[in-house]
Amino acid sequence: MPHTSHSNVHNPHHNAYGDTIKLVGNTAQLGSWDPANGIALSADAYTAENPVWTAAITLPADGTVSYKFVNVQQDGTVVWESDPNRSLTLPACGDGNVNVDTTWQATGFMERRRVGEL
Repeated sequence: MPHTSHSNVHNPHHNAYGDTIKLVGNTAQLGSWDPANGIALSADAYTAENPVWTAAITLPADGTVSYKFVNVQQDGTVVWESDPNRSLTLPACGDGNVNVDTTWQATGFMERRRVGEL
């Protein structure tokens, strides 16, 4: 059964107007490492005081996903996060939400909260 994973990126640097943050990774849902096929995060909640990008995605249960965030600049230049890749292990149980709250370029720390029945 798939899990819905809500990803919130707290971007500590202010992007230029017209830039887009995308989520790319090792699954088809995440574009198979191709930024052109990655998931564009929403800037609907983005403000100068709270530069947050968000996305709600569906990932298969019982697996580990490797991923990164990329900044696609208005001119098409793609800026990747530094190595190492991020990873998220999803539990092997029923539908539920996995919330990921993380910071651009901070691959050494990730806070994960599970919400609902997993």
